[in-house]
Amino acid sequence: MVAHERGLLNRIASAFKSNPTSEQELYQLARIKLNEAAKASELSRRGEENTRQMLTTLARSLGFTHVTVTFDAPSPSDTARQASVSS
Repeated sequence: MVAHERGLLNRIASAFKSNPTSEQELYQLARIKLNEAAKASELSRRGEENTRQMLTTLARSLGFTHVTVTFDAPSPSDTARQASVSS
C-alpha cells in the first residue's frame, strides 16, 4: 500500500502543472515491469501449480475424490490491453 498525502500548497501547485497523468504513466510502467518480471521468473506457472494444489486439497477435504483444475488462457481483451500499454 502506498500513502499519498498532499497539503494545500501541493494541491494548488498541482492544478498548474502541465502533466496530470504522471502517476498514471508511472503505474502503467510499473505494471509492464511487473509483467516482464513475472514472465522471466515463471511466476504464472508457479502460481498455477500452487493454486491447483490448494484447490485440490480443499475439494478433497470436502469429500470430493476426483478433482481436475484447469486454467483458461488470457482473454484477448487482457492481451490487447497489455499490448496497448506496452507500446
